[in-house]
Amino acid sequence: MPDFTYEALDKVGTTSRGTISARDSAEAAVRVRQLGVYPTRIAQGKLDANNGSALQNEIDSKTPQRAVSSFGAKKISRLQILLFTREMADLLDAGLPMDRAFSVLIEQSDSPPMKVMLMAQQGDIRAGLPLSETLAKSPREFAKLYCNMVRAGEVSGQLAEVMQRLAEFMEKEQVRRSQVSAALTYPLA
Repeated sequence: MPDFTYEALDKVGTTSRGTISARDSAEAAVRVRQLGVYPTRIAQGKLDANNGSALQNEIDSKTPQRAVSSFGAKKISRLQILLFTREMADLLDAGLPMDRAFSVLIEQSDSPPMKVMLMAQQGDIRAGLPLSETLAKSPREFAKLYCNMVRAGEVSGQLAEVMQRLAEFMEKEQVRRSQVSAALTYPLA
């Protein structure tokens, strides 16, 4: 079996590198995920001093170093989760595969913590985990109800429709929050 060099993130955002044997890059991603880390890059070949530093430079140019550590420390806003939900629903409704939908969302993201979270989730998807389990690994960002709704959409085969309903629910919730906030600040003016 050929060797694959991988670059991965753990749950706190620490980068690790290594080499793993697999038949192809998809199997390599699954094996790396089984190590308990999220693969961010997999390339064929053994890890050596030159390859490792080149791999690190390529990762650093794509992901700001600050972003790697801030996913574990900085909370992602409700608005960003709402936008993620709406965009994911639209991409799935358009017929994009889940992996490609994550690639599009990663490219469009301006927030470093959001980008790191999406990359970790894409690694889980590539490793064969369902979206609901992937989202459940970020309990600060995705409530249990959200994950259970996604699971119901996966089981029923209507994930795009469920994501659309979740986005609508979250938009209504956002409007209610702003109305309550405005009502509470009005007497101060």
